[in-house]
Amino acid sequence: MLDFSQLYELADGYPSLLMGDLNAYHYKLGDNASGCSNNNGKKLVSFMENNQDVLNILNGPEPTHLQGNKLDYICLINDPAMSHHCEVVDTLTSDHFGVYGEILLPDTVRRHSISRKRLCVPKKHEQRIREQMNNWYKHYTASSTEEFNTDIIHQLESKINTKVRHGKRNTMSEMKRWYNSDEAVQRIDRQYKKIKHQWQNNPTHNNLTILKRMGHQVQDVKKKAREKYWTSFLQSMDHRTPLAEVSRKIKIVQGKKASSPLHPDATKKSNELMQEWADASSYDCLPLQV
Repeated sequence: MLDFSQLYELADGYPSLLMGDLNAYHYKLGDNASGCSNNNGKKLVSFMENNQDVLNILNGPEPTHLQGNKLDYICLINDPAMSHHCEVVDTLTSDHFGVYGEILLPDTVRRHSISRKRLCVPKKHEQRIREQMNNWYKHYTASSTEEFNTDIIHQLESKINTKVRHGKRNTMSEMKRWYNSDEAVQRIDRQYKKIKHQWQNNPTHNNLTILKRMGHQVQDVKKKAREKYWTSFLQSMDHRTPLAEVSRKIKIVQGKKASSPLHPDATKKSNELMQEWADASSYDCLPLQV
């Protein structure tokens, strides 16, 4: 919960984003089923009245709690004119409703954009690299955003040694490779990329809604493709399939290198060895009794 004394510290600083469950309800802040106000709500309203145009509540008057109170907020401090979009999500995951918000940053920020880079860090090296980056940042001062972006990438590349950065990549599992090559999956992936490109060029609320709807469709199609793969996978085995073959198939599905059998027909070779042992240990092979 917010310590409301911190609002006055934020008001004297840089533009800030404040969001979360503030447990503050007041009839001036939006829908309130009880028509009452609590102490936090009074503090928040008092701050807004004494500091005009400092704090801007982005979400509308809709209630964010099952009891009809508005308790959850997304607020801009010291930059109330920034373009934004905000809405209450009606999907219930707790006794609170989620609040979704978008803030359009000024174009000046985009001029500092840099090309993306992908760096691979194995799990066992994460702690070491995190400590090295923290130590670097403690003694670092940047004069601009562009300089900071350039320096942090350089530091990451220098901390991630050649062995880690260019090491052997995990093999894509046979299952993922199979359903990614599925015609229906490829078709809807192309549609999703096209709609995503449209939203990136024109980030309107309508285009975002279309993008979200298409994302759900992509998940449904890939789910069906996975189900089809697993059905085919299970049908390739039955109760007579040796455990070694089952293990080999599972390793292939997981993307691991499956060890090839030591003998092309392990079952046949096993039966031959058992017969040889039976013959060698029979009574006929024992020496004559003296």
